[in-house]
Amino acid sequence: TPKRRVELVTAGVTVGLVHDRRSAALAGTEPTGSSVGSESYGGYPGDLFLEGGHQSLEELIGDVERGLLVTDLWYNRILDPKTQVVTGLTRNGLFLIEGGAIAGPVQNLRYTQSVVGALAPGHVLGVGEDARLVSNEGGIVHVPSLRLRAWAFTGGARG
Repeated sequence: TPKRRVELVTAGVTVGLVHDRRSAALAGTEPTGSSVGSESYGGYPGDLFLEGGHQSLEELIGDVERGLLVTDLWYNRILDPKTQVVTGLTRNGLFLIEGGAIAGPVQNLRYTQSVVGALAPGHVLGVGEDARLVSNEGGIVHVPSLRLRAWAFTGGARG
């Protein structure tokens, strides 16, 4: 099945879904060519494009009283395809933010978080101007830095 472009979200509103052949048949629609070969996942968008914003890193962290600057998420695994709860580890730089400035490095952490929940309306507080292409296990993604209301860290990363 040829893969085609699918607009998933516009202005914070879901406007489309991806389908493999099986999920398309169940939904009564055409497949979008989005599959990883596993029936349990259904349609799976591999190459994602998240449009960048206009804020610098300094602007993104400037209003953060206390938080974390995460530079990389690694070993990402989907725990629940329906709610998009994923788990993984931080990597290649995790920093404490205090009073709107980077205060110092922090040891890597494990997270367990619903991506849909993290990106829900009102939860994205800023979008960086630094969007770039990054390779991941599902394809290539175009992502900017994001300032999120919350992200669920669940413990230390063993290494």
